[in-house]
Amino acid sequence: MSRARFLFDTSVPNWHYDADCRDHDPELWFADGTGKATAYKDLLYAKSICDACPVRQLCLDDVMRQEGGIAAEGRHGIRAGLTPDERYQQHRRNNRKKAAA
Repeated sequence: MSRARFLFDTSVPNWHYDADCRDHDPELWFADGTGKATAYKDLLYAKSICDACPVRQLCLDDVMRQEGGIAAEGRHGIRAGLTPDERYQQHRRNNRKKAAA
């Protein structure tokens, strides 16, 4: 994904400029990992890019805010290094912590 796209899109949060994913094919973050071996490799590769990203926490905060209580089936792609199911489980853990406090 090129920087040029972000330069003219005022709806993109500023942290996107520093995201490691910006220079990669967006389809990489939508490999489901359940099909052929290359899809699983793409899934692992996308997660590894996210793991080293300097704005990973901002990305995670953003996606958790966007997805809210959406079920795992309604979430898509790798975001902040997490699969849809991993983000759903994170959401559930966060809600349990809030309820216990």
